[in-house]
Amino acid sequence: MKRDVGRLGESVLRQWAAQAGVILNSSGDQDATGWDFLLEWPTEDHNRASGRITLDRQPSPLQCLIQVKSTDQGRQRCSVKLSNWFRMVRTPLPTFFLVLVFAGEDECQDAYLVHVGEREIRKTLERIRKVSVEQGRATLNKYTLDLSWGENDRLPSFGGACLEQAVRRYVHGSLEDYVKEKLELVNTVGYEEQISEIKVQLRAPEGWSGDPEDLLVDFLLGLVPHLEIESGEMTDVRFGIPSPEPEHTFAKGMRLQIGSQASAGKGEIRFRAPHINREVRITADTLLPRGAAGLIDEQRVRARFRAPFVDFVFGLQPAQPVNFKLSIPPLSPV
Repeated sequence: MKRDVGRLGESVLRQWAAQAGVILNSSGDQDATGWDFLLEWPTEDHNRASGRITLDRQPSPLQCLIQVKSTDQGRQRCSVKLSNWFRMVRTPLPTFFLVLVFAGEDECQDAYLVHVGEREIRKTLERIRKVSVEQGRATLNKYTLDLSWGENDRLPSFGGACLEQAVRRYVHGSLEDYVKEKLELVNTVGYEEQISEIKVQLRAPEGWSGDPEDLLVDFLLGLVPHLEIESGEMTDVRFGIPSPEPEHTFAKGMRLQIGSQASAGKGEIRFRAPHINREVRITADTLLPRGAAGLIDEQRVRARFRAPFVDFVFGLQPAQPVNFKLSIPPLSPV
């Protein structure tokens, strides 16, 4: 009869849970749920550890989901269905892979507890984004993603106490805090560099005859209050990969505007008259055409220096002398 190493692994976890007094709930179908067991630590033990906190204010007892991976092989890697990864990542609870190595023996020879943390969340969601873009509405259980483990995941000993200690190493605060941090990570990872891509066809203002790149720079500097939209769309971008379908579309007649322009820092404009050892210094906010990288030629990039009663726009090429003629009216007597 063929050896059932999977059932051997499940029996080991059941024994450890019994040793720790942990409630063990089986999913009954790991392909449908992504996990094999829900572990629930007793409420009574948690209450005693909470000291003088009243019962109504006590955090929830520890819970986690575990998928057991049993193997007779010596390699430290195996394939897991992408659909299982997705469920392990998306559930708010702490999730783990318990890898039990039997090496052909009846007793477990080695054990590893792999936490589905930031690294696993990131690679899972990036893989899913790539699959969904390349294959459309693909069925995730047709694709796999490798699970790997190493010395940092190794359990130093066998038994319920060691398993609990390893779980609490990752869930070191309250369960509520862990859930909050995991949900935040799942919702934000992959958006560090860019969150969306906007493609629009714009109509130049009436009477405009200059270069379109100059118009874009003027708009980003706030010199042109708005641009008329002919058509356009905004697409979600995650891990640098645009979604295949736009999240929003822009119809003709809508306007593209910039709400408030944040200063890139304080600049200083200095005026000096020829042959006079005096100068006027004006501190101004520096405005730059943010978001124009890759859209316009570097030769056309300009900066705007804005101060009360004064507004200048300069190119950012190597410094060249600029001649101004200013007429300052005499001050009226007070």
